Amino acid sequence: MPAGLPWYMVDEVYVPINCGKEFHWVLAVIVLKERLIRVYDSLSSKRKKEPPIEIQKLAVMLPTYLSDNGFYNKTERTDWPSLEAYKGRLLSKMVL
Repeated sequence: MPAGLPWYMVDEVYVPINCGKEFHWVLAVIVLKERLIRVYDSLSSKRKKEPPIEIQKLAVMLPTYLSDNGFYNKTERTDWPSLEAYKGRLLSKMVL
């Protein structure tokens, strides 16, 4: 990904995350347009069903960061209302 590429031009972001003080890593794939974080964890069968705390923190922080940086205002490459994750969320803004 070129440096300085605007977020609305990015489809997916791959984030390796170290879990706690263990020598264990998970891969978070942030699918921006679908408003989704996929987590790939080789130890998932040995863990609790909930995602690691590091992923939970990312899920809370990410929408605010994207909103503050104008990600949701850019529509050049995205038909936002057609995406399942945004149905009903953008309709009220578009009517105004």
